[in-house]
Amino acid sequence: MKTLVRMKNIIEISLILILCTYSVCSIAQDNTDHVIAQFNTLEYYPDSTIKIAYNLKGNKIRGYSVEFNSTGRPIWIGKYRNGLKHGKWLQNDGGSRLYKRGEIDWGYSLGLESVGLEMGNMKSIKRFQKLYARLTK
Repeated sequence: MKTLVRMKNIIEISLILILCTYSVCSIAQDNTDHVIAQFNTLEYYPDSTIKIAYNLKGNKIRGYSVEFNSTGRPIWIGKYRNGLKHGKWLQNDGGSRLYKRGEIDWGYSLGLESVGLEMGNMKSIKRFQKLYARLTK
């Protein structure tokens, strides 16, 4: 009986994660005006889809940056310091990476913040969604 309950819980949590991930991934680049308005520099894919949005101050990237996949969905958000990636970068699926002076800190656990199908991953996805919404108002 306990095994059946656990299986049911795993299935329910899996469905919730799929729905949450889909909702983040469904943010497409239909209207880029909000991205263009918030960042002073954009890089594009060959088909004119935004690849990276960031702010240049002087000749260095500073502050938040948003990286997009080739279909225009935001996939990474993080900060630059003195032109280098620095600090925690959030991924749209709940993963994250920690950078120090432009290099990945391999001592930090990469990938999902919560191992397995735990609620912490959904919190990370929501954090990504809120930050993206705030950066592209």
